[in-house]
Amino acid sequence: MLNVRPVVRCVLLLSFASSQIWACVCGAYPSVKQAWERSPVVLSGSVEIAIPNSAITPQIVAVQVEESFKGSRKGELFFLLQPGHDCAPKFKTGEWARVSGL
Repeated sequence: MLNVRPVVRCVLLLSFASSQIWACVCGAYPSVKQAWERSPVVLSGSVEIAIPNSAITPQIVAVQVEESFKGSRKGELFFLLQPGHDCAPKFKTGEWARVSGL
């Protein structure tokens, strides 16, 4: 009779290992040119508020424009609602951020 336990253990081990390898499965991102063409706003600035200041949950973020590349003015404040999934950018208060596609 065939002992099934070693086979089950091997399958479980491989399934756990593969879930760790493929932790973030994000869709294909557009090229820089495509992102520029599609985005009404492109800016860089400082993160004034990031609530919560963690990386796993959804965030409310306020970014103050320091340098405008398209569709914004220096000094404007943009509020972002970031989803909590692992492919969404995460922000921390005081960081520098480059933002597009608002």
